[in-house]
Amino acid sequence: MKMESAKTNVLILVDWFTPGFRAGGPIRSVSNLVKTLQNEFNFYIVTSNRDLGAEEPYNVEFDKWLKCENYLVYYATSPPSRKLLESTIAMKRIDLIYFNSMFSSSFTIRPLRMLRNWKSCPQMVIAPRGMLSPQALKIKSSKKKMFLLIAKTFGWYSNVRWHSTSPEETKNIKAEFEPKMIVEARNLGWLPNQVIDATKKQTNVIRLLTISRIAPIKNLHVVFEILGRIPSDMRIQYSHIGPIEDAAYWERCLSLMERCGPNIEFEYAGEKSHEEISTYFLRSQLLLLLSESENFGHVVLEAFAHGLPCIVSDGTPWRHLEDKMIGFDLSSKDLNGLTEKLSYICKMSAEEFGIWSNSARSFAEQCILNDENLINYKKVFSIEKN
Repeated sequence: MKMESAKTNVLILVDWFTPGFRAGGPIRSVSNLVKTLQNEFNFYIVTSNRDLGAEEPYNVEFDKWLKCENYLVYYATSPPSRKLLESTIAMKRIDLIYFNSMFSSSFTIRPLRMLRNWKSCPQMVIAPRGMLSPQALKIKSSKKKMFLLIAKTFGWYSNVRWHSTSPEETKNIKAEFEPKMIVEARNLGWLPNQVIDATKKQTNVIRLLTISRIAPIKNLHVVFEILGRIPSDMRIQYSHIGPIEDAAYWERCLSLMERCGPNIEFEYAGEKSHEEISTYFLRSQLLLLLSESENFGHVVLEAFAHGLPCIVSDGTPWRHLEDKMIGFDLSSKDLNGLTEKLSYICKMSAEEFGIWSNSARSFAEQCILNDENLINYKKVFSIEKN
C-alpha cells in the first residue's frame, strides 16, 4: 500500500499509539501531530500492538499496514527488525525517520544504531519528550548516565536533527549534546467542539480534576494535603483519572484523603480512554497538575480547550497563568499558596468564573491555531540535510 503524492514520506517510530492511552502524553503528542499535519505529509507509524503494561493486544490486525484516516499504522507483535525497517524505507520511499523517544531500546536506540551507518538512511529526527530534563535523568540515573556516555563516545546521535518542544528542553538537549540543528516546535493540541457550562459554577463549590499516572513524580499526595487544608465551608468534588503505577504510593495518598473533612468528595475513576476523559473535562471546573516535571503537560492544554482554568506546578512549562486569568503556576512545595489559589477559584461566582473559563478557551485557541508553530513543524520534517 503506497500513498502516491509528492509529499514528504515520514516514518514515525513510537512505543505506543492509539487506541492506547496508558502512556499519556507521548501518545497524544504523535496522535495530534499526525492528525494536524496529515494533509502536509505522508505519515507511516510503526508501534507496538498493545498499550503500556497491557497483557492483551489491541483489537486490530497485526504486522500489516492499516489505513487510519489519512495515515498508515503498523502494529508490530515484536520490536521492529532491520528487515522491517529497511523494507519500509525502500517500499514506502521514506524521506525522514522520526523517533518519538530518547531511551526506548526497541523504538529508538536499536533502530537508530541499525540504520545510522546504512548508506541509504534518510534524515533522522529525535524528539526526547522531556527525557533529558534533570528531573527525568534522576530516575535510574546511573543507567542513563552510562548510556549517555556510551552514546556520545560512539556518536550515536551525531548528525541527527532534534525536535524540542520548549525553550527549557532546548537547554536540556544542549547540556547533553552538541546538536547541529534543533527545531523548537511546541506540542500540537486539538479543539473540542464543546466547552464547559460556566453558569453551573456555584460559589464556594468546585469540581476538581487530576489526570496522571499514580506515581511519586506526579505529586498526587500534594493534592490530598491541600484538600486537607480547605475550609469546611467550601465543598470540593474531586475526581482522579489514571493508572496505579505505584500501589504503595497510592495507599499513602488514600491515607491522606481519609484525613480530609466531609466537605471533600473523592472519586477514583480509574483508567479512561482519551474520548472518555473529554466527558470528565466537560463535567469539571478546574484541573490541577502538580508534577515535579512535565515536558509539556497535554492535559493542561486540553483543559484550557474545554474552558477549565488550571493550577500547575513550576515543574511544567506553563507560566504566567494568572496574568492571563486562566489559572496559577507555583511551586508544588508551596502548600499555603496552592491552598490559597484553590480556595480563590472555589469562592468564585458563576459570573467571575465565566470570565476565566472564556479566557482559558481563548488561550487554547491561540496556542493550537498558531501559524508560527505549524511553520516550525514543517522545519522539523524538512528533508534538507542539517
